[in-house]
Amino acid sequence: MRKIFLGFLLFLVVLVAAAALAPFLFKDKLRALADKQIAQRVRAKVQYNPADIDVTLLSTFPDLGLDIKNLRVIGIDSFSRDTLAYLPRLRVGLDLMSVIKGQQIDIKSVKLDQPDIAVKVLKSGRANWDIMISDSAAAAKGQDTSAVNLAIQGWEIDNGRLRYDDRSIPFSMDARGINHTGKGDFAKNVFDLTSNTKIAKLTANYAGVDYLTDKQVDADIAMAMDLGKSLYTFKENQVKLNDFPFSFAGAIGLPNATDITYDITFKALQTDFKNILSLVPGVFNAQFKDVQASGQVAFNGYYKGVQNKLRMPGYGVNLTVTNARFKYPQLPREAKNINVAMVVDNPSGFTNNVKVNVSKFHLDLGNDPVDGNVTIDGLEPMKVDGRVKANVNLAEALKVYPVAGINMRGQFFVDAVAKGIYSKTQMPVVNAAIKMTNGYVKSNQFPAPIEDINLSGTVVNTTGQVNDTYVNLPQFHMVLEGEPL
Repeated sequence: MRKIFLGFLLFLVVLVAAAALAPFLFKDKLRALADKQIAQRVRAKVQYNPADIDVTLLSTFPDLGLDIKNLRVIGIDSFSRDTLAYLPRLRVGLDLMSVIKGQQIDIKSVKLDQPDIAVKVLKSGRANWDIMISDSAAAAKGQDTSAVNLAIQGWEIDNGRLRYDDRSIPFSMDARGINHTGKGDFAKNVFDLTSNTKIAKLTANYAGVDYLTDKQVDADIAMAMDLGKSLYTFKENQVKLNDFPFSFAGAIGLPNATDITYDITFKALQTDFKNILSLVPGVFNAQFKDVQASGQVAFNGYYKGVQNKLRMPGYGVNLTVTNARFKYPQLPREAKNINVAMVVDNPSGFTNNVKVNVSKFHLDLGNDPVDGNVTIDGLEPMKVDGRVKANVNLAEALKVYPVAGINMRGQFFVDAVAKGIYSKTQMPVVNAAIKMTNGYVKSNQFPAPIEDINLSGTVVNTTGQVNDTYVNLPQFHMVLEGEPL
């Protein structure tokens, strides 16, 4: 027993001594290795203060911990004014024995604290994240490509931010409050990867339209990883956008140095209307759990094809809402008879080839109907064929759906039909009638209301030429601060 105790005590002494000596034994070696790898393998400016590097063993045992603070990665050439990544704190776990031997250092874990990453893609397709020099290119210059081995088994992001701006599509995204953990043994060629990602606020914009605004994300994803074949296949997974859960099936591949292949389908995991209702701006809040809702939803789609400098994957989305309704408990009216049928399809993947068909859109705001349908073919130019018709009591509408800081009343009527081509030089053939009776609008952002709004008019264009548009307003009256307009 005494020998066991002495042996354990000796182990503790050695461990404490090693922990105390680790910064002195390995700091300069690891810094020199990092500088060499950056110079040989990275096409970007990497900035950090050597005084902000720390090496520890005690808190990361049995791995050696490399801690770097305030690291910046700044682009070159077209991106010389852009910071790709700012890392207030980067923590890397290194296999201790590999550091001691010094032949090949194994990276086993990575943790990023509050990273701010800004990814940009120019219209030409050039990306600021394409900064790594390949093994083959480095080897051709006679550089050692085996000094560092990615044997990662776990990684973590704490309260990060990711901005993505792709001018070639065009698509942009801003994800704030990212918390992510992942596990997988990258020392193997075939293994399972599991991850959990939470995003506090996700905003996404496509072609100038915000499709997601400050949505919450909670994603649990498992993938079968085949590094030898560069093939990554979805296994069990669930992604929750606000209160709307869906899942992916299929695979992503990297068959060569220039192509990424996608063969992915997705579908809703639940069919309750309330789940998709949570995606409507302003609906998902602390009171959402008390909202009464019913109705069925069908949602599915695909993302399939090759992505490279010349091609984009095709995509499609199908959405159907059947006999749905919702009601806020604190409001007297409900939205009912909600029926929607929408198909988005773009097999080629090129933005200009997208086709949208909303064959059905109907809801009753209380007893007031709103109807519409539209087909869109392409974006520039855009072929449009659609109609919208509504007759709504605005005061009653606010008894269905709360709008913070807005007070309205009056009867609003619109009946509009548009068919033809919309471009810089053309517009669709239009026949629209609009009428407002006894209108009133007051916003908290402005001190005075607009009162006594009474207007009626038509917009007519029978040729599709912009100069042939006729706007007729035989009645137009409103009062602002006691003065008629």
